[in-house]
Amino acid sequence: NTLQIDGMDQAEIASVFSWRRLPCATVEHWIRAPSWDLLVASHDGYGRLESSVTHRRWIISLKNGVYLIRDVVEGSGRHHIDLAWHLGRDLQLVGEHLFRVKGTPHTLNFLPALRSGWTEKLDVETCFPAYGCKDRMTVLRFHANTAPPAEFAVVVVTSEHTASRPELFEWIEHPDSTISEYRYRSDSVEYSFMFNETGKAWCNSSVATDARYVCHRGGREKPEELFLGHGSYARIGELDLTCTRRVDWAELSLRDDAETVVSPDPSAVLGDTTPAARCSRGVLKIR
Repeated sequence: NTLQIDGMDQAEIASVFSWRRLPCATVEHWIRAPSWDLLVASHDGYGRLESSVTHRRWIISLKNGVYLIRDVVEGSGRHHIDLAWHLGRDLQLVGEHLFRVKGTPHTLNFLPALRSGWTEKLDVETCFPAYGCKDRMTVLRFHANTAPPAEFAVVVVTSEHTASRPELFEWIEHPDSTISEYRYRSDSVEYSFMFNETGKAWCNSSVATDARYVCHRGGREKPEELFLGHGSYARIGELDLTCTRRVDWAELSLRDDAETVVSPDPSAVLGDTTPAARCSRGVLKIR
């Protein structure tokens, strides 16, 4: 379940049962917070191409059965990109991008943020679950023929119930190409994910931040939450998460007019506890 460039494997094949060279994978960031987990990793498997590229993957877990997977290709030249999801043999298609585990009410929903130049295809292919054993499996593929930088993201939603709620996952275009934003909505909650490649300060009508990663949760479900990674501030609406210096991560939660901020570097977190701030923002708690 990864990304393939120009039909080639990430590893160099020597023979049927051996490799000439395996790719070197690097974990670049690993953040584990109360409400979010973030992993950023890359590999050099396609550095051997004449126009070499690097594949980098972001995985965000919201710890509620929702996962965002963002794949980015950086480098030179023009390439055919094939992103595949090989689905277990026990998964059966029951709706658009919706699969159910056979014999159970459990579902797996793939929500791609389709962008211009990308196509989608659902295939049935041969798989070998064990040596000498052949079977069939469903493969969900996304393709593009493009020049780097290129990216694609999908939200994977797990559920213990067969019924699916209306959901939407979309890419939000920005005038600054170094900023990528995605938005996921269900009937009761909305998440915004922002990726800032440079780590420089930027803002628009609703967001101001210098963080490399920002995630905001709103909607009818409480609490409202704001998460930043590798930055010093993030402001969305009435939520203001500000630190005196860059921190690995910080998380702000607003429930019942009280704010709770959690960070591995609590001394860097700014809390305005004036009477006016308490009226407008609630009581700040740092732990």
